[in-house]
Amino acid sequence: MESQKMNADHGVGETVASLFQPDTLISAEYFDTVRGKGLSEPETKLMRAILKDAVTSFQEYLGARDRKRKSLFREAERWIWDRDRDSVFSFDNVCEALGFEPDYIRKELRQWKEKKLAVDVKSKSHLSPLRGKGRRRHVHNGSAEAG
Repeated sequence: MESQKMNADHGVGETVASLFQPDTLISAEYFDTVRGKGLSEPETKLMRAILKDAVTSFQEYLGARDRKRKSLFREAERWIWDRDRDSVFSFDNVCEALGFEPDYIRKELRQWKEKKLAVDVKSKSHLSPLRGKGRRRHVHNGSAEAG
């Protein structure tokens, strides 16, 4: 009788402990399961929204100066360049589930970023250091004075 009680208690303990274990269904198994059936409309919409938000944040907040937008850019950039495939919603898994080639998108975003940064540098180099904010600079005796 005592051994039955211990076995029952042990079973309950294992059940409770299993509630706090990470889900053992890895993304590869998830996609293998749904690939034959195809993604449901809500899953597809969610994945498209995640991808769109990341690409939009990456493009809109490149070169941002305030903390929030810089953070959004860095978060999107990390997610896009992360090669993790363990997460169901990793960049690679989302792209592949939607029928996109993740490395192609990365390549295009990298090229876009390089062009955008080159244009920004070029446009800033054309600005005169003496111009800005409606102020004129006067030089008297070798020293500059705001006027």
